[in-house]
Amino acid sequence: MVNTVKSSAFLLGQTARAMDLLGSAGVLPTHVQQVIDDPIRRAVVADAYMGIIAPQQVEFNDLLAREISVTGSFCKIAKIAYPGDERIEKALHNKEAAAGISIYDRFIPGGLKRRQLLDVSRNFGIKLYKNDPRDADNDGEEMPTEQGVFQLDYMSMMEPTDDLHRPFMLDYDAQWTWATEQGGNGFSTAEQALYAIIRAKLELGRIPFMGGSFRCKNAYGSDYSLGVSFDAGVGLYVFSRWGRSRQRWSLGALPWKYWGL
Repeated sequence: MVNTVKSSAFLLGQTARAMDLLGSAGVLPTHVQQVIDDPIRRAVVADAYMGIIAPQQVEFNDLLAREISVTGSFCKIAKIAYPGDERIEKALHNKEAAAGISIYDRFIPGGLKRRQLLDVSRNFGIKLYKNDPRDADNDGEEMPTEQGVFQLDYMSMMEPTDDLHRPFMLDYDAQWTWATEQGGNGFSTAEQALYAIIRAKLELGRIPFMGGSFRCKNAYGSDYSLGVSFDAGVGLYVFSRWGRSRQRWSLGALPWKYWGL
């Protein structure tokens, strides 16, 4: 009995010390709770404790559990209808049959519109331009989301892929070519980019880049297209001020790797 008490006290002491050390590295109790709730994060953290740095191969049931949980949270916070567990499972099985499954596979609900996404982004703690979805939006082609699975590593959203700094400093056509080289179906719509940013904020608790813009496929007039931009000063907004021939150091693109139902 005495040894059991001593062992319990030792473990509690070690746990408290571990939490103190993790806290000094920026890990908050909310992060720990996310690890507990998310089966994929649990597996990655378990691997890290054992010195395995690369994410392990994801199991279908773990991926499904995450997508049901996170999609459910998104729909609840956004106050939209949840598509149902069966639709999410069907979409993931479709992706699995087409190209296998990945830890970076995520479900996207259908029918989400641009101004709707800008509006609900505030519910997720994202700063919005002038705190008004009308001011933060721009006229242009409407391309509501389609239900299915997209693949995205949030931490690479704003990273160049080579020593030429692509996809930055490229015009529309060159960025489209680059996006297909990355395995995308071209680059994203504004609606898809907005959803990806919101999902990243929901899962990570933060937007995973300092700032920048994604050129999008939505047309604006004959020679312009829409873009989605975020920075900590201005917030999130949709713009149309650059033509398709324009190049900019801060204007990238989001390859859209997508499998529909």
